[in-house]
Amino acid sequence: MRLPCAVEFVKKDHWLTDKKTGKRTRKSSKTKNRIFREMLLQCYNNFRFDYVVSDCWFSCVENMKLIKGELAKEFVMALKIQP
Repeated sequence: MRLPCAVEFVKKDHWLTDKKTGKRTRKSSKTKNRIFREMLLQCYNNFRFDYVVSDCWFSCVENMKLIKGELAKEFVMALKIQP
């Protein structure tokens, strides 16, 4: 069974100014991968699961190390191939 068990929207709460263009942009204080790891730890404490499935947006070494190492779970992640 596949069941989404956590959702959090990226909050862009900091304003930055581009030095070249002078244009203002917003940036999040937390990275998407940090948010992913926090959600994984919360799910680990609340649910029993064997696998973590995610897309290439979350396939980074830190996330894989957390899943295999600290959580002792398996994962299936898409990888983005660089040309």
